[in-house]
Amino acid sequence: MMGRSDNGCARGRGTGRCLQTLAGHALSTHIFSERLSMMYLRSIVFAVASTFFIASAMADQDLAAVVKTKGRAWEAALGAGDINGLTAMYEDNAWFVVPGAPPFKGRDAVRSALEGFQKGTSSISLTTTGVEQIGPDYILETGTAKTVARGAKSSEASSTSYKILWHYTANDGWRISRDIVIAG
Repeated sequence: MMGRSDNGCARGRGTGRCLQTLAGHALSTHIFSERLSMMYLRSIVFAVASTFFIASAMADQDLAAVVKTKGRAWEAALGAGDINGLTAMYEDNAWFVVPGAPPFKGRDAVRSALEGFQKGTSSISLTTTGVEQIGPDYILETGTAKTVARGAKSSEASSTSYKILWHYTANDGWRISRDIVIAG
């Protein structure tokens, strides 16, 4: 009984047919491999071009100035009670984290937390103490916040630290991805 060898050629049959089968297999494997290589190369070129586009857009910006401008807009929106404007500064999947509570995940939960915060706060002053680019489209801002509770005197301001992870997209610009308030 004739068996098949590992290369698919029948044992004992003509060598010419076997070589022809192997050559055809090698050629189709080479063509398939070339197609994969081209697809892989296109993917790499797209990824590099996308990163370059975002990085070049960020290079044109003074990141500290961006953070300062966004911080002033955040303060103004909170002070004016503009919850829609305030919430629009957050990504759809943003987190707002405060001590002693589980994270508020998603824009609707963040909105709810900010509404409560706004109702209990008469003023807030943010001071950025650090800005660090931590990726092609992320900035980590660190700072302090002085808040005055409704009905309290400005001399009774409380101070906390915070970290904000800003995320840049070509469609939305800079938005808050993670807003973390650190106790005291």
